[in-house]
Amino acid sequence: MSVIGAFPEAQCSAPQGAWSGLWQRGRGGSLLPGEVLPGLLARGTLMAEFVLERGQFGPLSLVHMATHADWPRLFSLAITTEGRLMLRQRQGDALAAVSLDAADLLAGGGALRVSFSWDAPAGQSVLTLESLDGGAMRQRAGANPLPLPAADLDALLTGHGAAVHCSALRWLGLARGQMPVGPGALFAPSTPLETPKGPRPAAQILAGDWVNTLDAGVQKVQWSGRVRLPALGALAPIRLSAGRFAKSTDLWVLPQTQVAVTDATVEYLFGTDAVLVEARYLVDQLSVTQIERPVVLSWHGILLRGHHVLIADGFGLESLFLGALAGAPELAATTALAPLVATGAAPLHRRPALRVLRPFEAASLAAARSRFHAPVAA
Repeated sequence: MSVIGAFPEAQCSAPQGAWSGLWQRGRGGSLLPGEVLPGLLARGTLMAEFVLERGQFGPLSLVHMATHADWPRLFSLAITTEGRLMLRQRQGDALAAVSLDAADLLAGGGALRVSFSWDAPAGQSVLTLESLDGGAMRQRAGANPLPLPAADLDALLTGHGAAVHCSALRWLGLARGQMPVGPGALFAPSTPLETPKGPRPAAQILAGDWVNTLDAGVQKVQWSGRVRLPALGALAPIRLSAGRFAKSTDLWVLPQTQVAVTDATVEYLFGTDAVLVEARYLVDQLSVTQIERPVVLSWHGILLRGHHVLIADGFGLESLFLGALAGAPELAATTALAPLVATGAAPLHRRPALRVLRPFEAASLAAARSRFHAPVAA
């Protein structure tokens, strides 16, 4: 059975936008089943993931599409030598551009995700860059974006003809409408979470409900919501095998989701009885597996007033951690938590529930577990 095929996804509709097609390095790209490109896409989102070496700057053309078929057209997404992320469009005599100063994020390297959302009738666009390794995000609003013709959309999705995708690009996705950026998802919608009334699937837990936590007892849910994301690159799902983690349920999480680890190894290495570690650092392709596929999966998030550790079939998974995002309302309004932000109810999270391991510490923990074959428990 395919690992992706076994993903326990509940039926739901995508928030705000709907994915139309995906391109993956080494596999090419195509429309998703049932999707048809419009003659002109007036509102949409182009999302792409790329990887840079630490300290690597431009000039680097991430996506470039130029043609004179019918009339001169250009779509270019590139990094400049000054560390700016720049998107340019041309259709005949019409021009549009938006750029973002992201030198600090780009200098750190690693996996980065760029999103360009446009609404041509409204004359608005948003360019966003996210560091998938560091969690930081930068954003810039643009004006008067140009709608994309079907021929250009097809070239961008397939990487053929007039379009060129650079070698640093992992994948690219196209959606109709605006897709949210930033935080909003952690685990599969069917993840069983402990509540005062017993375990319930995450998808059935609503704002105002109560959940049990490992670190702070019973807590009230501030927000419960869903996003749909390509199962590619740094978003490829991770399966935590039953028995080694949860008692009897395979848990599916996004790679950046932090899980709670408690055992003698943690106490020996870090002098504390519990830590949080991102799931991606535990991947061993045995009890923790990760496989990417050109499909779109639903993910769920649970937000509490503070950052706490939820209980999933006996195992600890974090609730959403917003940090200072609520202090940047314009940025937060483009995330899946936009309805909460609009009411001023988004909380500030000043610190995580437990100590969070840094990458080198996570590597030490993984090595120790490999040597001693210690089970993961929380």
